[in-house]
Amino acid sequence: MKHYLYTLLLCLCPALPAPAQNPPPPLTADQIMQQATLIFEGQLVQTVSYFNAARNRQYHTSLIRLSRLLKGQLRPGTVPVVYRGVRAEAILTDPKTGEITIQVAMPPSHGPSDVFGIRLPEHQPILFFCRPLPATFAPKPKRLTATNPAPLEIVGLAYDLFGDLSIRSDVGGAFPDWPALYRYLNTTYALPIPQ
Repeated sequence: MKHYLYTLLLCLCPALPAPAQNPPPPLTADQIMQQATLIFEGQLVQTVSYFNAARNRQYHTSLIRLSRLLKGQLRPGTVPVVYRGVRAEAILTDPKTGEITIQVAMPPSHGPSDVFGIRLPEHQPILFFCRPLPATFAPKPKRLTATNPAPLEIVGLAYDLFGDLSIRSDVGGAFPDWPALYRYLNTTYALPIPQ
């Protein structure tokens, strides 16, 4: 079985100009809360990456170990989440080593960009705002064995982005710590404060 090393190569000057991409604007905090039928805290256990049929977008299925459930119904244990990774200009595979290099164009300097997608942090708590994966979601996600087998789509996240114990959240912005975020979610959206 071959093991592939994923390398991300940022191309500052691609040979051909990238076609104009107009990603949808990011969801507002209220939109995230309306769409998130499941809100839970957990940690990354495993990630499997794959590409769409056009090989111009990377996707990930990650297995998350649940630690707290704030909204929705999930069994204790693990749950798979699915999300978009980088948008690729080119994907190159070294025939000798099997190493995959993803060439990514720099995002535009104005307006929203979805070039880099989501990257989940390892070895730390993450708060997930999720919904059931739509039947029309393409490509179909890789399957991971989980206690809760139905994959979920991430609509928002909160975690320690800078490693300074402060929390950056798609709902509410920046917080000095987890308790401050949970107080905000309780006051603004009536979510329970974890004990």
